Amino acid sequence: MNPRKIIIIAVAAFVNVVFFCGVQPQRGFTVRGEIKGLNNAYVYLNWQQGDSVKIDSFLVKDGKFKFKGHVVDPSLAVIFLKKQRPVRFYLENTAIEMTGRADSMSRLSIKGSATQSEFEAYNRRIEGIKNGDQMIKETISFIVDHPRSYLSIDKLQEFSARIDYDTLNRLFGGLESSLKESIAGKRLEKQVLIYKNTSIGSMAPVFDQQDVNGKNISLADLRGKYVLLDFWASWCVPCRQENPNVLKAYDKFHEKGLTILAVSLDEKAENWKKAIEEDHMPWLQVSDLKGTDNAAAVQYGIFSIPSNFLIDPQGKIVAKDLRGASLEEKLEQLFKN
Repeated sequence: MNPRKIIIIAVAAFVNVVFFCGVQPQRGFTVRGEIKGLNNAYVYLNWQQGDSVKIDSFLVKDGKFKFKGHVVDPSLAVIFLKKQRPVRFYLENTAIEMTGRADSMSRLSIKGSATQSEFEAYNRRIEGIKNGDQMIKETISFIVDHPRSYLSIDKLQEFSARIDYDTLNRLFGGLESSLKESIAGKRLEKQVLIYKNTSIGSMAPVFDQQDVNGKNISLADLRGKYVLLDFWASWCVPCRQENPNVLKAYDKFHEKGLTILAVSLDEKAENWKKAIEEDHMPWLQVSDLKGTDNAAAVQYGIFSIPSNFLIDPQGKIVAKDLRGASLEEKLEQLFKN
């Protein structure tokens, strides 16, 4: 018999065996667990599915539980018992095994997910690091070393507000194309574009919203002055703590040509107006009262507050996220020239 025919027959036979034995590729995830010391208690699993969060539960019998489902892409999930801290891990469409003890869920052993292995490697890499700049440096190094990892997408998203646009764009460009086409990749691509449009040297995107009296205020109307565009909210403790510094800068430089346009991420007008009065803020205040979905905040890629942009008389962004003494120092430099 022709050797080539033998190979073809052997392959065909193997395919038939796989088909008739019911062995098929993994089409979803299976999470099997065995937790010693746990019985007749519920364990809960939460995971991201697109833009929504899925929640499932399982009644543990003799320490064993099992979850089945499907994720579009590997995503961060949490598993937990009531009154215990959740354990974060990466869920993907594969068989995952968990083992541990009920009294030490934080030391749960999780095997079977490649992204989870990368997650554990990353955590070992940053263990003990408390300096923020060093944390960013190690995270950037991890992303460069892992251009095919979904963890790289998540970490780039997490640290995007703390990385300059050029670095962010370079790191995103270095990711594998399949990652960029994922749901998380598309979301991050939009974020990169926002940061490009709001980077230092870019023209500040124009928007308009209503002030406390319902009057429409446009950023474009403030051309000709230096504008501190300040994102805050009445419920934001760091914002309220920073407001005295902003007030000090306003009092010192307003007559020289500084104005402030504050955008509130509040939902209730009464809370917004009360905070303005309590913190003695005489500058322009606007809001669409949509909370963190404020249109201007979305337009400027605001993920945390307080956050601000210093805009020159021509409408160009000249500085970002100035706090405390750094705000006054920057204004001193600008108004000295």
